Amino acid sequence: MCELKNRNNKILSVCCGGIVNQAIIVNITALMYVAFMQLYNFSYIQMAMLTAVGFLAQLGADILLLAIIDKIDKNKMAKLSCICSGIGLIFYGCIPLIFHGIGIYIGILFATMIFAFSGGFLEIILSSIADKISTTFGGICLLHTVYAWSFAGLSILFLGYFYLFDFVNWNYILFLLAVVPFVIFFLLDTIKEDNIMSTVKQTEVQQMDIDFDSMENIVTNRQKNSKLYLLSFYVLAFLAVFFGYGAEIIVSQWVSIYTSILLQNELLSMIGPIFFAICLGIGGLLYISILQKKQKIPLSFFLIACVCASLLFFLAGIIPIAWLALLCLISSGLFVGILSPSAITYASKSNIFLGGWLFALLAISQDLSATILPALFSIVATQSIYQALFISAPIPLFAGILFTILKARKKNKKF
Repeated sequence: MCELKNRNNKILSVCCGGIVNQAIIVNITALMYVAFMQLYNFSYIQMAMLTAVGFLAQLGADILLLAIIDKIDKNKMAKLSCICSGIGLIFYGCIPLIFHGIGIYIGILFATMIFAFSGGFLEIILSSIADKISTTFGGICLLHTVYAWSFAGLSILFLGYFYLFDFVNWNYILFLLAVVPFVIFFLLDTIKEDNIMSTVKQTEVQQMDIDFDSMENIVTNRQKNSKLYLLSFYVLAFLAVFFGYGAEIIVSQWVSIYTSILLQNELLSMIGPIFFAICLGIGGLLYISILQKKQKIPLSFFLIACVCASLLFFLAGIIPIAWLALLCLISSGLFVGILSPSAITYASKSNIFLGGWLFALLAISQDLSATILPALFSIVATQSIYQALFISAPIPLFAGILFTILKARKKNKKF
């Protein structure tokens, strides 16, 4: 038991390292936004295309993993993803050294596709592993918290780097960041003798209190469940994650906008997202501490978080003073960051024996949410930012309602 716990902690540490890599590949282009606009005169459409390509590449990885995640060697695939992420970041850093003119944009587009696709693979694989081996019932929330702190640290790093070395030297920081996925690769290599999949299976058996010899019960239990019920469960989980993650992405967008308006400085506009990420991290740590004590998803705490997030959205939409509205949005990070991790964690702990493909399915929900909802509310924001915030206020409540229905249906259904 002690040996298994030590192996779990070792592998969970590697999973957290993988999420640091995910924070880099997801946010790298956004953090380069100001530099690219000033140095290469990229248009808003070109920058939007870079973001869209990144999400589409991750969506492609999610869809592919939906079919193969339960059939592949997770250790080998994670290591391959690390190599591709590192190569993508190195290529990204070499672009201004080997390309000129329109070639720079094409090179950035291609590099984004490489590390976004590989990063999408790595995130889902490590998330599915971390959720299974987590001894605190907070694996997904832990990874999300690590992501939040990583994003805050990354933003501070870029802010300091650009202040010291100016935008013209933007590419050299990529070589430093490329070290991260290769470090994760070697960490994965050091635990190969532990056999990740064996560890996961042993932990699953302990959590389900069954023997390896009785694993055939998994198929039997799945067959006993109504197909209609399972379909409704998947849809509810998908929508709960969709609105929960969408709320986080939307408020992150508004924080950046409000900070830019308030400070009138493109470089210092990164300060708002930094504090928002810190609030996400603090909220995640609080939630993990509750999970450690309760060993279950506390519905009351989740609903309180949904209501508080919606209230802060609403206040930001009606307060005419920019810095007060910004404070409301930053503070919402304490609550909004637990919405999608809670839904993912609960779905994975439902004992319906969904397999690793569930994480691919819910990752698709996150990617679609991050693509659709910010775009829709941006259209409204062209008329009035306050109106867009006011309209987006119910989004966290939608996540709360769907999560409540999900728990109620599970409680009334015997598996």
